[in-house]
Amino acid sequence: MFEGLHRIDWASMEHAYGTAEEVPALLWALRSPQAEERREALERFYGAVHHQGDVYPCTAASLPFLFELAADTATPDRADLVALLVSVGRESFERGFEDDGTEIEYCPPPGYVQALAFLREHGETFAEFARGGDPDVRLAAIGGLGLFLDDADRAATVLRERLAAEHGIEARLRTAEAAATLGLRLPADTR
Repeated sequence: MFEGLHRIDWASMEHAYGTAEEVPALLWALRSPQAEERREALERFYGAVHHQGDVYPCTAASLPFLFELAADTATPDRADLVALLVSVGRESFERGFEDDGTEIEYCPPPGYVQALAFLREHGETFAEFARGGDPDVRLAAIGGLGLFLDDADRAATVLRERLAAEHGIEARLRTAEAAATLGLRLPADTR
């Protein structure tokens, strides 16, 4: 697990409170068998590495490892990690790109562009998360369908399936929001 984690020069990157040297330890703690350690690591990740929605280069560099954790069914609290991935992608999209998906011209910080590119490369996995057996992971993944899948027909199909299968109001609202995001992001493909 986490192949290449220590080849990244975390000390050369910063997050909201200074050097990103702590990121590897946070990532390992997110897999801890101790619930309190996982909770503290997730809070610290949101508080420093994804501070108030910011997406730093270290945030983007951590995505492959967060994704690896989220994809492993043995990882505790997977839904929290999927929600974190979706949050990073949503903030990257909203802060770094116009509604039509073109990069904002004032040159957003590089973390936004890197993060969204990585998450879109893995968009199909969000469809798998949204169709999986864990209801919390499914709920967390729904937003990723509108943000990361570049195949609008595929995204719309999965969203329709989720709308028919999910009966909770939160899941239905998230599905409608994801469909709206998809329509704004890929309007020509969702007519």
